[in-house]
Amino acid sequence: MQIVMLGHTNAGKTSYMSAMYRTMALEGIGGFRVRAKNERAHQQLLTAGTGLLRGTYPAPSDRRHEYTLTLRHAASPLIDFTWKDHRGGALRDRSTVDDTRELLEDLTGADAIVLFLDSVDLQNSEAARRKIRNLTTVVFQALENRTGTTPIVIALTKCDLIDESRIDRMLEPFGSFIQAIRQQQYVIGTLVPMACGPEPRNVDVPVLFCLYFGVRHHADAMVANLNEAAASARRFAARDTAYDRWINGRLRGEKTNRELAADAYLKAEREYRRLEPMLRPIQQLEHLLGPIEIF
Repeated sequence: MQIVMLGHTNAGKTSYMSAMYRTMALEGIGGFRVRAKNERAHQQLLTAGTGLLRGTYPAPSDRRHEYTLTLRHAASPLIDFTWKDHRGGALRDRSTVDDTRELLEDLTGADAIVLFLDSVDLQNSEAARRKIRNLTTVVFQALENRTGTTPIVIALTKCDLIDESRIDRMLEPFGSFIQAIRQQQYVIGTLVPMACGPEPRNVDVPVLFCLYFGVRHHADAMVANLNEAAASARRFAARDTAYDRWINGRLRGEKTNRELAADAYLKAEREYRRLEPMLRPIQQLEHLLGPIEIF
């Protein structure tokens, strides 16, 4: 699964990644944990996340970062995912054509998108609101022609530094973007106010919201394979006759319908064994994410 996060410089992307990773790697939420596959990345993210608790914020990213991670439930891996972090100026600087191209390619191929907005800037600067509109335009273009559900999170960072009663007014410039998402058949969005400093807040929500749809997609594919295998088994079993066993089995040396039915039932059983460990985690994710408002 590919998750892309996007936002202008100082929107809090790097801080979010560090805060989220420390919370999900060390503490976990509801039995869910995240772990980097690369040990160096694991240590770097933990160090940065621990620094945030002391009020030490990481420097904004000046290049694209990519992390390969695994979502686990209890002791079992659920889904591998790649989290891509693009530097804030990738869409603004004309001198970085390659960065812009890479960002647009990543957005087009993304299974989920997290759009970061600096709530302090939104509260205090009309120019900041206008500047961020170009992000929503690019994101919406990337969401066109989708054939599978794509989650998108609008992450309002630094909400511990503002009057949250003003959030609705701050988001007025994004009303058309939210309305456009509502009209997309295969796009589902949510808005998450966050804080990533010494008292982190809601840092688990964007990653779990995105990953829920990835896990659910895998489970739905397994259910489809299971149902197809079971239906094939029933069709073969209905054709099982003594004549078939004699002609195809004894004389031609081919598999009989009875044998083909047995093979199909085994395939269905294998799919169920793959599916069964995912059922409870999916229910728990739905419980954790239930209070979240979607659009």
